[in-house]
Amino acid sequence: MRRHAAVVLVAALAAVGGSAVASGAVTQKHSVIEKRSVIQKRSGIFAGYAVSHAGLVIKQVSATFVVPTITCTNDFSGVGPSVLVYSHVNARTGSHTTSGAGVGVACENGGPFYESVMIINNHAFNDLTLHAGDTVDVTVRVVPGRSTVTLTDVTTDVSKTRSGLGQSAVQTFIGDNSVVVDGQSGQLDAFTPTQVTDVLVNSRPLGAQRPFRFQWVRQGHTLVTASPLRAGDGFTLTFRSSG
Repeated sequence: MRRHAAVVLVAALAAVGGSAVASGAVTQKHSVIEKRSVIQKRSGIFAGYAVSHAGLVIKQVSATFVVPTITCTNDFSGVGPSVLVYSHVNARTGSHTTSGAGVGVACENGGPFYESVMIINNHAFNDLTLHAGDTVDVTVRVVPGRSTVTLTDVTTDVSKTRSGLGQSAVQTFIGDNSVVVDGQSGQLDAFTPTQVTDVLVNSRPLGAQRPFRFQWVRQGHTLVTASPLRAGDGFTLTFRSSG
């Protein structure tokens, strides 16, 4: 029987305006503006979409993920389809407070496993065992009165909610993040395309919030791509290489 590994999402970015800097001090690169005025960027640890604009308060973000299948070639590896919401962002130092929820799609000692990852004010929890192909709904609500994250495995009809101290959030990231498995990180094994649908930010479709699109690129190698938006609220995350 597999012991339960600790799967932690690596916080995506510290800022998406001006000069975006990833945790670990990896500088993000800007590219051209694509059609529909979605600004494209690169990250060393994230692929997907982000929303962050002056004066915008992020109160609630929701999305639906279909859990991908991972093929393990490394002892410890993984990827985290998730929603992350940031408060207390310091653009100079990269510090921030994270709440969010998603799926740990990971390998431990060469074997695959899938489990929920929930974060309340930087504290991570692995509560539910998931399965490849499951449909998972995620809702992250961060307001001054209370921070609440809910993850529901629609396929098995199992749900978990965690809550904590309220915050005032200013950034959100929806997509694939790097993960740490039992304290080890940096590996990325192949996984099947991840469908992301029904993405709402403050009850509005993602495309209505002038999002930034990120591709996961490390040392010149494209690891994961995010497709253009479909119907304004959905996209596909696709594995390209392990770097």
